Amino acid sequence: MHRRSHSFARMHKVSAISWLPIPALVGPIVGPPIGGVLVTDLDWRWIFYIICSDRNGRNSRCLAPCSEFQRC
Repeated sequence: MHRRSHSFARMHKVSAISWLPIPALVGPIVGPPIGGVLVTDLDWRWIFYIICSDRNGRNSRCLAPCSEFQRC
């Protein structure tokens, strides 16, 4: 099996790696205020819709590369 370690320039790899921890740093800051608004100001149905749309989006992004394979 051949590893594709030289698929793009080293400069781009460093840039990508430097952006990697940003969601982990921003999530704990932004998450609680958004969660507080969801819990106090919105109805349970809105929370359900947000969770379902997020789950459907993740499932479609996960299955998109598999579209070339035959499904049973």
